[in-house]
Amino acid sequence: MGAAYGWFRTDVVLSHGDALPHVLEERMVVASLSTSVGGGWSLTGLAGGVIDGALHALLPRSESGVRRIRNALGPGAVIGVALSRTWIEETSRTPFLSTSFKLAASYIPVVGQANASDGLFAMDLRASLTVGKTIGDVFTPYLSVRAFGGPILWMRVDGLSVGTDRYHVQVALGASLHVPLGDGRTLTATIDASPALERSLSAGAAVSF
Repeated sequence: MGAAYGWFRTDVVLSHGDALPHVLEERMVVASLSTSVGGGWSLTGLAGGVIDGALHALLPRSESGVRRIRNALGPGAVIGVALSRTWIEETSRTPFLSTSFKLAASYIPVVGQANASDGLFAMDLRASLTVGKTIGDVFTPYLSVRAFGGPILWMRVDGLSVGTDRYHVQVALGASLHVPLGDGRTLTATIDASPALERSLSAGAAVSF
């Protein structure tokens, strides 16, 4: 079981009648619980909350350029499930190779200060391929490539806008630190960052038994 804090910022394209991208950013905290389900697969359930964020709408002006409108996002909820498996176990000379498939959904009931009836719903289906190597049984750096997609529904008072992420891909670098606690337990602290495309930063800790 574990807990994590995460932040992301990405460009999205919504059906406002224009082709300009918007910018969506959120901060969230989640708790997770994992178990083995056989065949080398592990199942993880997660639930938590969206702390805050913003949807920056880029709208065309009558003259040259664009204007930016910041719609603040109120607190919301997030829930998800993931399946993961290590296909190639690492050795003293070779790294490990693993995959993960995650489905998550979030809902934020308030978008903007004046539009309390607005809401933002997003669904994310994500597949990742990760390569890493443990050093001294303690430190594990890794590289992860992720492909994802899913609808974003902005339920505005003046109509529904449907969209999705602009990129559908993410490349992240991360590292885990493993600390034995005794009695077969291990504390693993992880940090993960993506500096381009869908930009994100997360940090968390988990205890395995």
